Amino acid sequence: MNSLGLNLQTGDKIFEIIQDIQNQKKYELDYQFNLQSRCYYLDCDCSEEYLLMTTAKGITILKHGYDISIYAEKPHLSIHQSKWLPIDPSVFFTISSNEIKLWDSNTLIPISSFLLTESFIIEPHIGDKPLIIVCEQNTTTIKDYRTWESIGSLNAETSCVKWSPYDHEYFITGSSTELKLFDLRKLRQPVCSFGFPDTSQVRKKTKFALETNAYDSFFVSTTKNTFNSNLISIDFSEDGRYLLVMITDEVFCIDMLHGYDLPKKVLNYHSNFRPFGDFVRYTKGGAILGIANKLIAFNQNYNAMQELYFQSNIVGAYEIRTEEFLYVVDREGKLSRWSLCI
Repeated sequence: MNSLGLNLQTGDKIFEIIQDIQNQKKYELDYQFNLQSRCYYLDCDCSEEYLLMTTAKGITILKHGYDISIYAEKPHLSIHQSKWLPIDPSVFFTISSNEIKLWDSNTLIPISSFLLTESFIIEPHIGDKPLIIVCEQNTTTIKDYRTWESIGSLNAETSCVKWSPYDHEYFITGSSTELKLFDLRKLRQPVCSFGFPDTSQVRKKTKFALETNAYDSFFVSTTKNTFNSNLISIDFSEDGRYLLVMITDEVFCIDMLHGYDLPKKVLNYHSNFRPFGDFVRYTKGGAILGIANKLIAFNQNYNAMQELYFQSNIVGAYEIRTEEFLYVVDREGKLSRWSLCI
């Protein structure tokens, strides 16, 4: 018995039972909505009230609730991605082949715009800084979206980019060969970079004394390291401690705070993942993996617990954490809502 009068063995058993219940949860179809338009991207605002859909017609904003309804539409836009400003649901960005626009979501009138040569990815700052990362063909630039002035650039090709939820001064970029961690205050050189070479190569863990004591360790190699496979998708856990990394044929997890000598393979699932299509995401109860027209849900132990199939390839999935809903949209514009049940 402990000081609270609880038998520790009984407490352990209760913990095991709770874990078993969590691991038995399954997604059940709750609601369906047809946008009747080809769809390219899905995002949700910080209030988890509005869904932003990028379609062949333009922009559609849906209101999340018991029923899903169209809140606003802006047709006749040729864009391939749209994203909410993470801290403000009244503003969102769109990106086309040669232009970024900042929009007022209430009036659907552009606030400002910026011309590009050719852009693939945008990533607005997740904190209170008016910044956005813009990834073009051979350059990655951090801009102030109020004036579109550049505050720094990286001479690197970038296929994935994420701001850190743990410390908003840091962001991570990924190319076909390596990941790089950057400090916004020192953009000239990355804090560190790494790839995933053959396990026969010697690797070691190196400590970094960062001013903010944020990421105090990270993976580096004693030799030049590169990916054996192409990097496809990355995602931070909600607290920023863990990073899921998807390469061509596997998914693994990196502990950003403490590190391991080698990244540990996480999702026990093998496939030939597709660039610019397949993705991995953290969820409240584990992770999800989008592969063509199939979505695989994993529990907290990263064991596959369910496979969901759709009529066409999945282009986006977003979890409403406050209600344990999962929204999934396929390329043909069919949006489905799944509730997590025991």
